Amino acid sequence: IYGTWICKTVSLSQAELMTPEEKAMGDKIKDSFMDGKFTFGADGIFNIELPKASPELLEMVKDLDKKIWQLKGNRISISPKENLMHLDVMNGDGFLTFGIFETPFVLRMEKM
Repeated sequence: IYGTWICKTVSLSQAELMTPEEKAMGDKIKDSFMDGKFTFGADGIFNIELPKASPELLEMVKDLDKKIWQLKGNRISISPKENLMHLDVMNGDGFLTFGIFETPFVLRMEKM
């Protein structure tokens, strides 16, 4: 998991259960993750870059940058003591999928 991962696609899980307003908001946020970079440093520090993010989303994720990360089983915790974000990790063929815990966002990540 160490290294930098780039987001290649984003999907919404259970989109069929969303209201039109929720889906529209999800689609807007979904685009912000495209080409985003998640770096899991060997020093235990997480960095996030979202070049396509709106100012609102950047404000929401700024607290995630330069925080400690920890892997337990298939879950990555960003700043475990503060409980900022959890990513459920699934292995694919040459890629990983990150499900952002308690959100509908599923990110297909490839190692850079």
